[in-house]
Amino acid sequence: MALLTTITKIDPIYTYFSPSQNDARIFKEFRDKDKPDAFIELKGTHENIRLDGYLDFADNVVDNLTSTITMRATIKNPDFLVLPGTFVYVDIFINDKYKFLMIPPEVIFADQLGNFVYIEKDKKALRVDISTGYSTRHLVSVKTGLKDGDKVIVSSLVKLRNGLAVNPTDVSDLEGVKAILKKNSLNPSDSSDKN
Repeated sequence: MALLTTITKIDPIYTYFSPSQNDARIFKEFRDKDKPDAFIELKGTHENIRLDGYLDFADNVVDNLTSTITMRATIKNPDFLVLPGTFVYVDIFINDKYKFLMIPPEVIFADQLGNFVYIEKDKKALRVDISTGYSTRHLVSVKTGLKDGDKVIVSSLVKLRNGLAVNPTDVSDLEGVKAILKKNSLNPSDSSDKN
């Protein structure tokens, strides 16, 4: 009598995911490490789990049905907190040296003319048309329209209109890019072991 079984490795655990062709191209263009830092997140009702690791495989073939490319991250799972088959979010740190101009997606408006944001100029709200690039759940890169030093309005968005008087307060430490990265634990772990 023969029994069939499956042997599964739990530490480290392998996480497979399939970014779009476009995202894979961006990854290839900007990556600055052979094995970029990565982590997985599992959000639960009682606790949120984050486990660190690194990206170690990217397929060289595009799936014809989905236009995606299979990638794999190796994740440390010493306490067996995540079991095979679990749905998780995967975050990859492509590059920490390239400069991107990033804003939260919720401050971007759209109309027939395209995407725009409001900035503060001379104590008034000013509409600025923008074009966007790469985006994540938390941040969107701005290709054109904004420049360093522009003060993007991030609150009372429903009431905004061009020329409305505003009394700005700098909330960069609470709602800026660095604050978003910290709040969502999006900074790479220094402890990622790539041996």
